[in-house]
Amino acid sequence: MNQRLHEACQSIWRLLSSWYRVDQIRVSSSQERWLDISCGTRLLVRGTLFAVVSRDTRSGEISVCVDYRLSSDAGSARLRVSLTQLGTKWQTTAELLQDDLTERLLDDDVTILKTACVRNNSRTEVVP
Repeated sequence: MNQRLHEACQSIWRLLSSWYRVDQIRVSSSQERWLDISCGTRLLVRGTLFAVVSRDTRSGEISVCVDYRLSSDAGSARLRVSLTQLGTKWQTTAELLQDDLTERLLDDDVTILKTACVRNNSRTEVVP
């Protein structure tokens, strides 16, 4: 009985170790911030304040792409973030698509503003 339990534990350990080493996307914290943006988040992109309205994620064998639909007083736009695997590293590309123009963004071009949710009577409001 002890031998079977030992073998079962070893099998589970090998499975978890294999998953951890192979099946996870490992990116730096600066790259991770691009993937953690959620609906309702406010972004300051080159001086323009946007709110994230929706997000769509697509992934392939060596890439992940997240499209954020943005809204502002000046109109709508899309923020497209692509992560592409190059060997053991991940390359991040961020682009702002607005009015038939595509602008490549650098990390410093985008500030993710912290928001807080406040419960007011029966509704929840997002406070910048």
